[in-house]
Amino acid sequence: MIMEEHSAKALAIDAVNSVSLAARNNFDRLFRSFILVPAGIIVVLLALYGVHSAISLTPVNFPASVICMILLFLILILLDTTIGSRRTAAVSKIIDVPLGFSLRWINTFFTPSFVLLPLSPAVGGAEVGKIAGVFILGFIVMMVVTAYMLLFLQKIFGTSKRDLVERAEEVPPASDFGDRRHTSAADSAQDLTDAIELDELRQSSNILGVNGSAHHSQQEILNLEHPEPVASTFRRQGQKIDIPPSISQQEVMTNRTVDSDLASMGDGSSTNSLNPIPTRTSHISHRQSNDLARINTINSIRRVLTGHSMVHGARTSRLGAISTTDGDRKSDDSGLHGLSESTAGHSDRSESVIGQSAPPPEEPAHAGLLLIGKPSQRAELFAAKITQYLDTFLYTTVFFLVGLPVYFTTGYALIAHGTFTILMLFLGLRLPPKIRRFIHPIFTCSGLTILGIYVMSVAYHRNLDWGLHAYSTGRTYLTLFGVDEYKNVLPGAGDMLRTVLDVSIVALALPMYRYRGDLKKHFIVIIIPNVVVGLVTFFAYPPLCYAIGISAERSLSFIGRSVTLALALPVVQSLGGSQSLVAVTAILSGIIGVLIGSYILAGLKIREDDYLTRGITLGINSSAVATAHLLTTDPRASALSSLSFVLFGTTLIILSAITPIVHVIRHMVGLP
Repeated sequence: MIMEEHSAKALAIDAVNSVSLAARNNFDRLFRSFILVPAGIIVVLLALYGVHSAISLTPVNFPASVICMILLFLILILLDTTIGSRRTAAVSKIIDVPLGFSLRWINTFFTPSFVLLPLSPAVGGAEVGKIAGVFILGFIVMMVVTAYMLLFLQKIFGTSKRDLVERAEEVPPASDFGDRRHTSAADSAQDLTDAIELDELRQSSNILGVNGSAHHSQQEILNLEHPEPVASTFRRQGQKIDIPPSISQQEVMTNRTVDSDLASMGDGSSTNSLNPIPTRTSHISHRQSNDLARINTINSIRRVLTGHSMVHGARTSRLGAISTTDGDRKSDDSGLHGLSESTAGHSDRSESVIGQSAPPPEEPAHAGLLLIGKPSQRAELFAAKITQYLDTFLYTTVFFLVGLPVYFTTGYALIAHGTFTILMLFLGLRLPPKIRRFIHPIFTCSGLTILGIYVMSVAYHRNLDWGLHAYSTGRTYLTLFGVDEYKNVLPGAGDMLRTVLDVSIVALALPMYRYRGDLKKHFIVIIIPNVVVGLVTFFAYPPLCYAIGISAERSLSFIGRSVTLALALPVVQSLGGSQSLVAVTAILSGIIGVLIGSYILAGLKIREDDYLTRGITLGINSSAVATAHLLTTDPRASALSSLSFVLFGTTLIILSAITPIVHVIRHMVGLP
């Protein structure tokens, strides 16, 4: 009995100590995620609300999110022209805090449209089959037409061969990073991103020492540790830059290593390409300001999990201190197991490499914490696990300790529904890649969320319809003030997600600015297919769908089939179409583009390095969902895709705002 009490007491102490350790290890991350990001999002929403209020005074029905995205892009271009790229980069680092978060989680904000599907009017089986047939056939045909139109335009304007040469120069040889055929999509995307941005990394001419006070050239340190890397050639804004052999390959590998370290501190799902992928700007800003406590935490976690010690001296981060390479990691694991935590051996190594005095001993991980005694190894292991799955741990805790009690005592479901939706997304992201290839996490998240809402509704003695109406009451940030219809209505989880979706649309200005050179160079090639496909979509889909037996309202909805949801809804609303159908088809177009778009393009013999054709084709036919996917596989294509779906949607909005054209389209489907 005494032994059992002692064991329970020890377990409770370890639980308290592990939570305390995890809180200290992740303080910076939590402060950024739960203080800085929400504050930034609120500022963006205030700007969106102001723009929306101004638009409401005009007869034009245009989304405030898209206008703000265009305005932000133009502002960044103006700043770049007036104050220079370096100062503009500093500004972009600040706005990247809320916008980068929203952009990386953009897939989450599409789920409410699928969760609310059970509330849609019933559709007969025959009509469902016709809708599915038109949707699938139309998607393939439009993909083919768009891709071949772009190939033809590239030949006319002579851009194809030039882009192929530039692309080959920007992508490191396969031998530098291993055989690409055996790498994941995320690894391939990282290699490409590293190559494109290498010139940005070289602008930092000094590297902080281990203690943050000594400065040493990147070339000097890299030459000492890696004497024979391969030289490479890259381009920046169309200008050819030769990278010295001592820097090029090693900086790319160092950059990838630090990315891996940062990702290891997040939720386990962060390694998935569909989860938040930190932008390069946020990485650079983070590394420059970090005080090495985070790197020490990573080493402590690895030491607990593996029993190995890690050297973190002169090779800790890319800009704050040089990170280890893959080869160095293997050497550390095999030959440095005996190093003590006093860092004596580490100090000697630092002196021999850098030629400076050793840094002070590392501060114990439990210093300054409210701990019960000295943390045990089990407590440190628990802290490492909490750190590894921090997001899942936090949302699970909030769901059970806050969401459910509030739900069952007051009936207000926002916290319970919201945290449950995010947890289901985490679950969908943890499915094996072979399954995710055919079942997009949005499908998994939406289906399980509907099931969870049903269970919670039954437990509260309500039905599914009541739960879904509580999930989305319609009170977004646009109806938060001055709308009597929602005076006594509180927002639901779906309303919150739809609200942040507008912030994500604004955030697409960041990749557009980053690859502004490509947008300027290919603007004519981008705008022609957008206008042509937009006209065909607007005038061909409604009469075709109506002729084969699809209802008039649903026929009109097909105009917004491949438009991003923020633009599709006002288009269909102006025409009087079915908003529930357009919400489904718009997001399905994006998901299908992610799942099979690459196979269609491969079947059309589109080169994998032809980012121009891939980006524009997916932007026109798969909108923001595919654009978010391209952020992790081909950032340059993502920038072109962003501009493409905006131009495509803008074309349809302009057409739907012209009253005589609206009357013609409605007359085609038998409506007055």
